[in-house]
Amino acid sequence: MLIPIKLGSQGLILRLLGQVMRTKLAVYVRVACRRVLFYRSALMPVMLTVL
Repeated sequence: MLIPIKLGSQGLILRLLGQVMRTKLAVYVRVACRRVLFYRSALMPVMLTVL
C-alpha cells in the first residue's frame, strides 16, 4: 500500500520541480534577451564610431 503512495508523491514532487524549473528558465531567458537587446542598443553607436 505504501509503494504507490510513495511513487505518486515522488511524481508530484518531480512535476512541481519541473514547473519551477520551467518558470525559472522562462524568466532567465526573458531577462537574458532583454539584456542582449539593451547591450546591443548601447554598444551599437560605440561599434560604429570604432569602425
